[in-house]
Amino acid sequence: MKSIFAVLGALLWVSACDPVTPFNEEALGITVDFQDTLEGVQAGDGSAVIPLQPGTFSFVVEIRAVLPRLNGSPLAEVTVEAPSEVGKEGRTASLRLARVDGVEGMETFAGKVELHAPGPGFVRVRASVAGLEGTRDAYIQAPAVAIQQQPLQEGWASAVPRFKVCIETTARAGSLRVSAEGATLLDVPSDGLVGLESGRACHTGLLAGGASRAVLFVASAVPTFVLRARLEGTNADVAQTLTVQPMPLTLQLATVPAELMTLPPAGSLIRLVALAASEGKPAAGIPLRFQTFPEATLHSIREVTDIEGSGEALLQVPADIESLYIEVVAGGIRRGFSLSR
Repeated sequence: MKSIFAVLGALLWVSACDPVTPFNEEALGITVDFQDTLEGVQAGDGSAVIPLQPGTFSFVVEIRAVLPRLNGSPLAEVTVEAPSEVGKEGRTASLRLARVDGVEGMETFAGKVELHAPGPGFVRVRASVAGLEGTRDAYIQAPAVAIQQQPLQEGWASAVPRFKVCIETTARAGSLRVSAEGATLLDVPSDGLVGLESGRACHTGLLAGGASRAVLFVASAVPTFVLRARLEGTNADVAQTLTVQPMPLTLQLATVPAELMTLPPAGSLIRLVALAASEGKPAAGIPLRFQTFPEATLHSIREVTDIEGSGEALLQVPADIESLYIEVVAGGIRRGFSLSR
């Protein structure tokens, strides 16, 4: 390491002021700070923890240099010194520092630069400016994924109970690749990639230092299914068996007027009303299919149940029949009755 006197000798020849301008020798130096760290979170050795950026493992450092007054702005050489990885792009950088202050024969320069580490864990950054050096240690947060264990039912998907599931990660940004066994993922692309909401954790706080989440809807008519999630760009992978309590769906089918007991004459119109409910409450958003045997002309009025759980259709009685079976179908649930002359 060069002595401070050798450094001063190298610097003073470019000084823009009187060479004998006094300055505080002890104030000279280089400091390295990480721009974005997790508030209230520290590693075991007290070092700061950097948010995880999957894939790039990038972070921004700020370099501050207090130097004797110079004629121009100095160049900073910044390196991710540890862990070592030869030839990794983005591990070293050069930047021209900008003057931010000057007092008593000294000037303060500063600048920011983005660097990349080979992965999560310990990282040491070294900065060199005009022969002076400074280092700083930190830890890039370890990747982790957690799945909410008890999702709650929120409506229906084609007469199959729909559940809301929250997945939390320690990543500041990125995406998850999700899949399900025994259930159907709703509104998820075929490749299973789901973007993360940065800065938002699940309301139950699944992880210490959780930094992002994804909220999914899953349709399942069975009490248990497996949901898997992998944080892209990392080895964090979790498979969770979820136990749910699907609420039963019931259907009713009636005619208007309700007193209709026999099949009306050919050409007559019969109004059909279906009611979908679950545990005594109307089930909205349930797709319905009205049908008859033998086939008759049906005019759908409302094929998806409204907030009252109701759907409607008009039936025109065909000619040359003595009996007609009428039914409504919602998923695997059917309800029907016959009208005869």
